Amino acid sequence: MNARNVMHRIGLALALLGPALLVACGGSSPGATVTPPDTTPTTLSGVAALGAPLAGASVSVIDTSAATADPAPITTAADGSYSVDITGLQGPFTIQVLGTADGVSQNLISVLLSVNPNSANTANVTPLTNAVAALIAPGGNPLALLTPATLASAATITNVTNAVALLRNTLATDVAIASVLGADFNPMTTSFSANGTGIAAVLEQLSISIGTQGVSIVNLSAPVGAQAVPAPVVLSAANVLNPTSVPQLPASAAAGDLPSAADIEGFRAKLQACMALPWAQRVAFDVTGAVPTALSVTCDFADAGYRSNGRNWVEDMGRLDTTQFNFSRRQFNNAGFGKGTLALALAPQTLANSSIEFKHPQCNQGPCAAVRYPVTSPSGYTDNWDLMLGKVAGQWAIVGNKLPYDVWLQAALNRYIAANTAPNPSNQYFFKNRFESTLTLTFNASGRNGNLVRAIRLKGPGLPAAGLVYHRSMRCGTDYRFPLTNQTGSLRNPANNSVILFADTSGATFVLDAANLDGTALALQAGNFGHSPTPIANQASTIPAWSRFAAEVFLFSNTATPDSPDEVVYFRIDGSAMNASEGANRAWPNLAQTFVDAYLTATGSGAGVVSGGVTMGWADPAGVTVLGSYLFRQDAQTQTNVNGVTASYTKRGFLAFEPDSYGNTSAPSTSLRSILSGASLVPETANAAPNPNPRCTDPSLVPVTSSVVSYYEAGLSFRGPARQALSANWFWDN
Repeated sequence: MNARNVMHRIGLALALLGPALLVACGGSSPGATVTPPDTTPTTLSGVAALGAPLAGASVSVIDTSAATADPAPITTAADGSYSVDITGLQGPFTIQVLGTADGVSQNLISVLLSVNPNSANTANVTPLTNAVAALIAPGGNPLALLTPATLASAATITNVTNAVALLRNTLATDVAIASVLGADFNPMTTSFSANGTGIAAVLEQLSISIGTQGVSIVNLSAPVGAQAVPAPVVLSAANVLNPTSVPQLPASAAAGDLPSAADIEGFRAKLQACMALPWAQRVAFDVTGAVPTALSVTCDFADAGYRSNGRNWVEDMGRLDTTQFNFSRRQFNNAGFGKGTLALALAPQTLANSSIEFKHPQCNQGPCAAVRYPVTSPSGYTDNWDLMLGKVAGQWAIVGNKLPYDVWLQAALNRYIAANTAPNPSNQYFFKNRFESTLTLTFNASGRNGNLVRAIRLKGPGLPAAGLVYHRSMRCGTDYRFPLTNQTGSLRNPANNSVILFADTSGATFVLDAANLDGTALALQAGNFGHSPTPIANQASTIPAWSRFAAEVFLFSNTATPDSPDEVVYFRIDGSAMNASEGANRAWPNLAQTFVDAYLTATGSGAGVVSGGVTMGWADPAGVTVLGSYLFRQDAQTQTNVNGVTASYTKRGFLAFEPDSYGNTSAPSTSLRSILSGASLVPETANAAPNPNPRCTDPSLVPVTSSVVSYYEAGLSFRGPARQALSANWFWDN
């Protein structure tokens, strides 16, 4: 083709395109209609909530294009709502919410496939949307979807649609939940308000967690039986392939078998009103200033028949000799109580097969419930108070666990750091830096009805099948404590088969497993009856929160059948046990080295006798608040009594510290206690006047020496976000 023809055709083409070019360039032609571009923004709006709103949380939106600038983070309103302009962004989208609820950090993800341009779009962020994100994310980690490339590959139409269907179909297996959510529920796009009703109420009754096995969902409104714990259903990425084949969610209790929102709010308001009173008006004490005798009318709102661990409401909520939170805690003056939520629903226990089983007056034949209230101190520390509710004359009331004894079982994770870097040559377990996961039974020998008991056999998850046996100690008279004596379940002396009446041991802690500080396994002491014969591998599953244990009680009065329990009482732990290896991934407070040097070493400024007047300092990492601390010492001593009996014994002392305000990084010593350990001079004169055993009357801490039987320890106690008990300890062992 010659050049002339080429130019002719180009000119013709340009002529034909002329009008279009003029329009595109903003011009016009006679008779043409000009449509201005739509300038309405594209927005995402929704609610961030756990049930209750996530107020003041940060919301970020990420799209799949690295070329587009994501909008700056915005902050949710008091009702958890937010709205953000995403004009020009390309779906799919990840919405991330970072906030705090009742002192616990929250990091939630929501995924949205696409949006309608130039209009408002809904994108909620809740534990349910986080569950959907976990089901489609590589490795089940919702945070992986913060990477645009991962988001683009994982958030396909099929994956997201199936994950939503799987979650909706699973929840719909409970009729009560299905009736609230409806057939078309989508956790990301179905609008709701975080006002305690409807979808928000469903969120409050579900406990959702993300783990290596998938998404675990617990229906907290489903009542559990006498020996059961709340049962989770688990969804995994494999289930997404077939979203119509779903596990059955345990059914919710009938409305009348659960406290109503009004009931729960009513008790919250009473707690709030009580703690708003000045400390001196809340609790009245006897002349010693230590024994509570009455509560203010404002604070006296439990059922008249309330009992918890053998104590009535006044004794329980006014006692000073405890680390539990109650009305005597000055640190919670003017505390704020948050919205209460159901923590445990109990079906009637119907214990009727045995005359020796203790039966709760309300919970055996009727429903009961544990309700959890978040409480925030004026310093900003947040924890939870649990109340056991039951029905009295048809109305929900605070009734307590009604146990006839002062008994308590605590799961804990402990860290031990050796302050003595050059002990006597040894590679023994007890000289090592380590983590320990433990269960500690406290059965108060001098508490209500405790004087009647000679032994306890503890049975439950994670324990040897025969049970752990605890006998009344004779180390300081017979009102000392119940230490662990064996894990064979036997009530008899193996040497002569005689019935054991008193023990000569002192420890009540059972070690479930141990780990080195890097998280690797540390072998337990084989043959040590205080250590599990086989380390418990998965404690969160084996000993979950609300696990039930049985204490078989043996009384002095039963001499005819001393191997048979006289009573069986049941109780639950409110936080799950933790594997020792978890310690390597947790933040721990650090005791001031100056305190370690002063009070745990023989050359320290505080190495002499200590009777009080001491201040302990430490450093709290982010997310950790020390609630209390202690200094412990023991050493061998020799004493001669008025009868001319000379004996050696191990003298122990315990100095407790408590910060004036939670969040402080130092605390004054508040009480000096004798641990009352050591072999009696003679049992008959252990507490006899005029010369009682000095280990029972002198609680001062012994001086630090280099004796091989000496041991010194200081510790910092705190709580995890799921009510786990933790303690960071430094020890000096020769």
